[in-house]
Amino acid sequence: MVMRICLAAILFAPILCSAAADDQRRLILPRLGEIRLPELPGGASESHWDIDISEDGAGLGFKNGKVRWEAQVGSTLDGLSSIQVEHLEQLTDRLGMGSVVSHEEGATSLLLNSVYAPSKTIRIRLAAARKVDDAVLKAGPSVSQHSVLIGAKKSWRQGTISDVAIRLYGVQARQLISAFSHPENNAAYHDGDPGNFTAYSRLQGARIDLGIRPHSDGTFRFQYEFNQTSHDGFSTNMNRFRSNTMRVEYTRALENCVHLTSELVTSDNSNTIEITLSRQHWRVHASRTIGSESSTSLVFAFVHALDAKDAAAVRCRPSTSEPVFEPILEALGNNPEQLLYDAHFPTM
Repeated sequence: MVMRICLAAILFAPILCSAAADDQRRLILPRLGEIRLPELPGGASESHWDIDISEDGAGLGFKNGKVRWEAQVGSTLDGLSSIQVEHLEQLTDRLGMGSVVSHEEGATSLLLNSVYAPSKTIRIRLAAARKVDDAVLKAGPSVSQHSVLIGAKKSWRQGTISDVAIRLYGVQARQLISAFSHPENNAAYHDGDPGNFTAYSRLQGARIDLGIRPHSDGTFRFQYEFNQTSHDGFSTNMNRFRSNTMRVEYTRALENCVHLTSELVTSDNSNTIEITLSRQHWRVHASRTIGSESSTSLVFAFVHALDAKDAAAVRCRPSTSEPVFEPILEALGNNPEQLLYDAHFPTM
């Protein structure tokens, strides 16, 4: 009973604090800082609980070799609260499924993710998402959207080509506008209700990845992504927009435990080149962006892991060009960024 009361107090502390005065929150939360409780062992199955407490909220999670779930409650300085529940499960040695339900800033979203491995060198991903506003026809337009993504990747242990991947995705957003709040609006489609208008925004795209191993100490990666955004129901001459992005990366292990990483990214609006030299804990990073907002940066960094396990992992070792798939349970937690697309409708 005491344990349940303590857990309830920890989870709902951020909500109580956000309901209090802002001055009290500024005084209490900085003192709390960020607390990460030790992982609680779960027995021979290597299961454990994880509790996180920070200024932004609190979280409680559980994971083992086959299942992982996590619940988070947070708040912002504006008083907006957010809730997210994630459940991932590896059903078989080859199939895993996951779901994420979240609520933030008046909108609720659901994301479903599945990963299938027919063999050790092939991965297939299918994901879908749905996001809706909680209140229909509130003060502003009400937006709902759904998206779907399918991807496949094939790797080779030997040969010049290390891996090939392709990803196809599509998103459609629907905006419902009240004619009473916008009486001058006559460019959207009637949705059957003479008091409402509907507009649509669609995103369709694809991404291709290619990995090449020119030699044993280096890897060469090429990525090309293109998409098209269209808006229907608006009185605008340019209702279709195309975007292209190309990324080229080269990584090589040099002598004396020095690693070189260079990357070139070109898009419709800018070109960026980045070069990084690293040796164990030391890193030197230089970047140059040319475009509408040009910039140049040079960073010297010393990175030392405080965790004993992470610190022991930092050692001199040659880079490997052999593609390795991450575990299915970990892959389920990496949600594709294309599903998180936030539709932006043109101004009426």
